[in-house]
Amino acid sequence: MADFICNANIVSGAVLRVRAGRAECAIGALRFGLPCADGRSGEARFALRPEAIRLGPASAASPMVAEVKRAVYLGREVHYTLATPLGELFAVSHDLSTVYPQGSSAELGLHEYGVALIGVPARQAALAEARGAYA
Repeated sequence: MADFICNANIVSGAVLRVRAGRAECAIGALRFGLPCADGRSGEARFALRPEAIRLGPASAASPMVAEVKRAVYLGREVHYTLATPLGELFAVSHDLSTVYPQGSSAELGLHEYGVALIGVPARQAALAEARGAYA
């Protein structure tokens, strides 16, 4: 299930491992890396800026496919509402060479910018435990 903070999509995923300040992460079948100072792995929440979502031609080899529920052309960009295995996502594309119409399928990927790790439950539990020790 996806939630929203302002225009960011909030999705669940996992930090698979952390090495040398870089986290190997997964959201569904998507794999990507992020800078990470904390060495904890486990379930996590990520904020995806609408511009961080990349659309491409869908194929049998696509790790994740989205159905375009809505596409609105706004001059310099296209705003998409996407039905995905993660829930409904809001995306913005500045690539006007390929516009995906309502009802079409597109491969969903992530650009290397606009993705943030916003919560690892193990880290949140440790913080709550630490707060309790000083209460």
